[in-house]
Amino acid sequence: MIHDWLFVITDTATGKPNVRAEAVSSTSIRVSWSRPSRLDYIKKCPILAYSVTMKVSNTGSVVETQVMLATDSMKTFTGLVPYTNYTVFVIGFADKCGAGDQSDPVTVATLDDAELVQNDDRIFNSLGSTDKRLNSLLANSIQVSRNSLEDDRISQLKFSVDSLTTQNTDLRSKVQHLEDTCVCYPQCTIGSRTYDESQTWEEGRCNICTCRRGRPQCRTRSNVSNCISPCSSAPCKNNGYCRETGYNSYQCICITPWDGPTCEVRINPCVLPPDIGDCNQTVQRYYYDRFEEICLPFNFTGCGGNANNFLTLSACQDLAMKGACCYRRFKSTLQSVISSDQKEDKRCEVLNLGECKGVHRKTFSGYTTEVIGFFPGLSCNDAGCTAPPSGCSYGNRVYKPGEVRQSCQQRCTCEVDNLWICSCERPSVRKEIRDLTSDELISLQVAIQKVKQSGPGNAWDRMRDMYIHHGMFSHGSAFFLPWHRYYLRNLEQIIQEVDCSVTLPYFDFTTDVGDLANAIIWQPNMFGGMVKDDRAVFLTIRLVSHGDLVYVDVSIQTSNFPLW
Repeated sequence: MIHDWLFVITDTATGKPNVRAEAVSSTSIRVSWSRPSRLDYIKKCPILAYSVTMKVSNTGSVVETQVMLATDSMKTFTGLVPYTNYTVFVIGFADKCGAGDQSDPVTVATLDDAELVQNDDRIFNSLGSTDKRLNSLLANSIQVSRNSLEDDRISQLKFSVDSLTTQNTDLRSKVQHLEDTCVCYPQCTIGSRTYDESQTWEEGRCNICTCRRGRPQCRTRSNVSNCISPCSSAPCKNNGYCRETGYNSYQCICITPWDGPTCEVRINPCVLPPDIGDCNQTVQRYYYDRFEEICLPFNFTGCGGNANNFLTLSACQDLAMKGACCYRRFKSTLQSVISSDQKEDKRCEVLNLGECKGVHRKTFSGYTTEVIGFFPGLSCNDAGCTAPPSGCSYGNRVYKPGEVRQSCQQRCTCEVDNLWICSCERPSVRKEIRDLTSDELISLQVAIQKVKQSGPGNAWDRMRDMYIHHGMFSHGSAFFLPWHRYYLRNLEQIIQEVDCSVTLPYFDFTTDVGDLANAIIWQPNMFGGMVKDDRAVFLTIRLVSHGDLVYVDVSIQTSNFPLW
């Protein structure tokens, strides 16, 4: 006698049974599918089964359904409704099941949707009083099915997430590509015409322009004659600025302390007087006062002026009051002088002017230091005062041993010890300046003007800077006369390169000691006069004492004929 039949079909998507079943009679049960709107009545002999396998044809219809019995025997049913998305469990229970019972026919009946059982709990409720074995088998079967379905759901969700991730990556790549290829750049508006990004046009006969992100970028056409800018080759040196002044012409705007057509000459701005300029502004700047030997402020009008013009006090001090201090160190003991073993060596340090003066004539542990030159604004390498001599120097040229130079009636040969040996064919005769004839005075003035006005870095400026750089050494009591004698001879040779008939006169200041400021040498026909634009002559007369030697130091600044 059949107690119960039960078909349980579990949805793979939710893991819950979508089949409801209830006992109809002792020989049949009612099974209802929630998705397929039909009910089946199956009458069968008592069996116990735990799995069902559905065979599906090529057309998708179920050919047969196999039910595995508890006795490991196979029972085949036909005509069941095909739903391959469901897992089917067939469960039955009976006290006895004979061979004859298993051959009874299967009856399938279809009911309307209204007869569907809506409460899953009714399955268990209807079977709960039947047999504990049936309930246990049903619960285990449903749990196994649900676990399997949960694993399937997790796999499907993971697959879905991976697919979405891949799609998201592809979409990002496509969006990035669109952003790169579909950027809208601003146009270029030139006058009344508008140009799109990367569009090219001619600007005059010499320039080709292209619109780049809303701005025109132009280049000079090198294949057209007379179109190459004179500044394209960067002719201005030492950070000078090149400014076009016309066809194939330019002007270099140099920064202190550089000058010359291409800013190639280093000048000494410290010797220039302060120049307020030519405009009407009031800007505080700084200049170096060579008489006070300090940097001082002055009011600059905004344009013009000269190189002795610094933006800040520190800039002025770094260039004018700090530089290479070159000195020599030697033994000054009596024994070392007698034995000519003074162990002299040359040294250099970057110091300010006051520190360099402190080094001069300093004696320590039997050694004396003597400053031979101070080069403001230069490093020790640039000053070159410690480099060993490589020949005989004259002007801007260095001669090798054996080379000869001819200057007027003087012939000089460079010796192996880097000293000049000269022979004089006609000695020069120097006169006191008041004894010069008018022609001799004019020849002297013209020769000096030619030397001084020969451009930046000329020989006159070099001699002036030499006097400044070696001031501490040249004014020492032991070296004053020989140093100045050598210095004046070099200056005379430079002037004689312009006119061999010229000689330097001397000035006997003792005749004017009572009224030196009005001496004849300062008169307009000599080396004096007034600065144009009613600017007065700057005249400084000082008595300088070095040991037993007293001399007059005269400094003058004029525009008519400046000495320095």
